[in-house]
Amino acid sequence: MKIVTNKKIYIPLLLLVAVVSVVLFYYKHQDKHAYQIEVVKVEPNGYGYKILKGKQTVVYQPFVPALGNKQTFLSEEDAAKVAQLVRDHFEAGENPSISKDDIHRLQLSGYKE
Repeated sequence: MKIVTNKKIYIPLLLLVAVVSVVLFYYKHQDKHAYQIEVVKVEPNGYGYKILKGKQTVVYQPFVPALGNKQTFLSEEDAAKVAQLVRDHFEAGENPSISKDDIHRLQLSGYKE
């Protein structure tokens, strides 16, 4: 019976550990959302957002929803807050509509109804 030397075991074992580490690192750092958010500049001085699935735009929202007027978001952060809520609705299989209550709950600043 032949005894396997330690060197013959260590090299494949180290390669296996390296490959598994790379795969786990990639999996942990990839985006877990099916829908992506893109905040967009809306002229003259506001913001809106897009919800994308892959390269396809699913929602283009240049104005604050549910207010009934064509008022843009005052900041990128406000647009991103609403876009994240819409994305959460999509990913949960819910109606992605936003209500006035949602707008108030997100504490967006400076919007007139």
